[in-house]
Amino acid sequence: MRADGVQWISRRVPRGAASRLFRARAPRREPWPAAGLAALALALAAAVVRATARADDVPAAGSPAEAGSGAEASAAAGEGTNAVPVTVKADRLLHEGRTGRAEAHGNVVVTRDEDSLEAGHVRFNTVERRGEAWGDVRVQWGDTLWRGDAMEYDAATGCGSFSNLWCRYPPFCIEASSATRGTNAATVFRRALISTCTNDTAHWHYHLSARDITVRDDGTFAARRIVWYFGRVPVFYLPYLEENADGDSGFIFRLGHDTRLGGYMLGSYGYPFSPRVSGRTHVDYRAKRGFGYGQETLWTTSDDRGSANLTGYYARDRAARADGAGGDEYMAPTNRYRLRLEYDHDLSERDCVLVSADFLSDPRLREDFFEHEYRASRDPDNHASFTRRGDRYTAAMLWRTRLNDFYSGVNRLPEISVDVMRQQIGTTFFEYEGRSSLAYLERVWKAAETNREDYAALRADTLHTVYLPSRLFGFLSVIPRAAYRGTWYSALPALTEPGARNAAAAGSGAAPAGTNSYARPLPGDLRSLYEIGTEVSFRAHRTWEGAGRPLRHVVEPHANYTFVPRPDIVPERLYQFDKIDGLDREHKVEFGVRNRLQAKHRKRISEIINADVFTTYNIEPEEDERRFEAVGLNLEADPAAWAAIEAKAEYDFYESALDALSTRVILSWEGWMEADIEHRLKPGESSLLKADLTVMPDRPWSVDACTRYEFEDDRLEEQAVFLRRQFDCMVLRIGGGVLPGRAQADGSRAADEWQASIEFWLTAFPKSGLRAASESL
Repeated sequence: MRADGVQWISRRVPRGAASRLFRARAPRREPWPAAGLAALALALAAAVVRATARADDVPAAGSPAEAGSGAEASAAAGEGTNAVPVTVKADRLLHEGRTGRAEAHGNVVVTRDEDSLEAGHVRFNTVERRGEAWGDVRVQWGDTLWRGDAMEYDAATGCGSFSNLWCRYPPFCIEASSATRGTNAATVFRRALISTCTNDTAHWHYHLSARDITVRDDGTFAARRIVWYFGRVPVFYLPYLEENADGDSGFIFRLGHDTRLGGYMLGSYGYPFSPRVSGRTHVDYRAKRGFGYGQETLWTTSDDRGSANLTGYYARDRAARADGAGGDEYMAPTNRYRLRLEYDHDLSERDCVLVSADFLSDPRLREDFFEHEYRASRDPDNHASFTRRGDRYTAAMLWRTRLNDFYSGVNRLPEISVDVMRQQIGTTFFEYEGRSSLAYLERVWKAAETNREDYAALRADTLHTVYLPSRLFGFLSVIPRAAYRGTWYSALPALTEPGARNAAAAGSGAAPAGTNSYARPLPGDLRSLYEIGTEVSFRAHRTWEGAGRPLRHVVEPHANYTFVPRPDIVPERLYQFDKIDGLDREHKVEFGVRNRLQAKHRKRISEIINADVFTTYNIEPEEDERRFEAVGLNLEADPAAWAAIEAKAEYDFYESALDALSTRVILSWEGWMEADIEHRLKPGESSLLKADLTVMPDRPWSVDACTRYEFEDDRLEEQAVFLRRQFDCMVLRIGGGVLPGRAQADGSRAADEWQASIEFWLTAFPKSGLRAASESL
């Protein structure tokens, strides 16, 4: 390295020695560049020592040594071949050997890799390991920048101070009269301004002014006497604020108006109890309903494999109502509450525990106060499960119970199951697959349904299937199978209406519903089901050049023959809990053809079209069955990089009409528009269009819109429009929507609901700001 007057080349240092001398660079969130300052200061001292040792005229011990004007030095501390080079440049470099005092004056620049220290003057004592810099001090350490009038640093204790500083510490920008680093792993900024805005201080979109801000090494910061400003306008005052760099702490607000709720402000504040436990307190106000209060406690395990969320919410509803929703009049109580627990823990790579429990004061609570949750799932699911995943099996224990008597359901108290994956039997050509379960089941009806009786039974079910995979003629896949299913019940119902079907379990996979009531149960029995069948399929393809890239058309005809004789106990003689109890005689062939269009680009195969057309032929149909069932279509297509299509259809060729059609189109023109359009058709019942649209999502101004329109009765079900303004540091969104009134089950018509809201959130902390509070409740 060349310098005006002096040039020194130092020995190089092993990386291990350098890491001990300079310390490893701290994570991005460390609030004080202690390691960087220590490294640069020690490097400055080492460079000055080596500079004086190599001078032609070495002064007497104890006297100052002057390296010269316009001096530049390259130095490192330690020995070895691997180096951590440090360069020191200044107008003058001085060292006093007896006292260990080193100084650099005039345009001092110390650099090490990408780190640098610039100042007018630097003084450091190599014995006491204390130093100071003054005169427009500038420290660049990774993506962190500190500027100030002066700084002091003690390498032995890690303490130091900065005066009149400005620092860019992503995602924060801080301006303060002083900053002090103590031995408590925290830095205190006095009379500080803080923001995540990337503009100059005078043009911040928002900032917080505080008497003092304490930034800790764990990524949290606390501030006192805070005033929040938008531009230069003060908005609100807080006596205290604590925030986490992960964004889980701090305030969340949502302001708006709803016809049903009136004007509202939903607010919450998050805070840590410990590194593994945090809380969030909710205070909500709705003009027509009153105040609501909630408390969340979140906990994570030390290995981050498990987490729990215990939530409580209470609202004194001054608009308790009987609205007749759902066909039965229900009076909502004045005191409304919920208690919810969510727990998820991976005990190991193979073992997992899940718990979900939700206890409610009334069935309208989620609909009134947590509508987003109610739309996703009308009835809460209360369950606890343990799952063990083996190499060839999965074992589980499920406990599902109803916590509120205003819901219907099937309790499993508990259900133990083992699934054996399909696998080869020894060295034979056969393969085996099986599933067995044991459960005590209770069918419970909501309290309002007084015309139905609860029933219960112990049920053991086991299914064993053996396959013989084979390939004929080199291309035809033939897989015959044989299966046995045995289901034992501890009790059978005594039918009061012979021949009628039992009332079925509600929910997914339930058997057909009926109107039976049950008298005294009969002794239990075993139902046996036998099955034989064969799967047949083959694949043919052709490849040709098209549109500048190879295209391949794959055709896969497939058929599945199934024969199940009538069981010794028919479904009408069984308690109905789920689809297992509804199994009956079958004799049918399911067949279809799958077409795939694939493209190859740069050795990568992408699927443009995947379409499966299929139907079922009933060889021996029941009285209420047809020979052929509806023809089904499952379609997935990616015709272009900006478009995706999904479609499902059922066509009744007896009536030459569609039974059902669902189509979804997803469009994305990067930077200009994103659209998700879905149409669901059930002729004679519903023709519903749903659309979500975002215009210019990556631009400063964008528009979000959504709509739901029912063509069957020409009714707008929902419509909302939001205007969004995105700044470098935050997003502002304002808008509203309408939910037109609709006819209810009791014949009355609900009033139109108008909603309007304003939101903003910080881009650095998306969970904080003026956003939808109580969403996690």
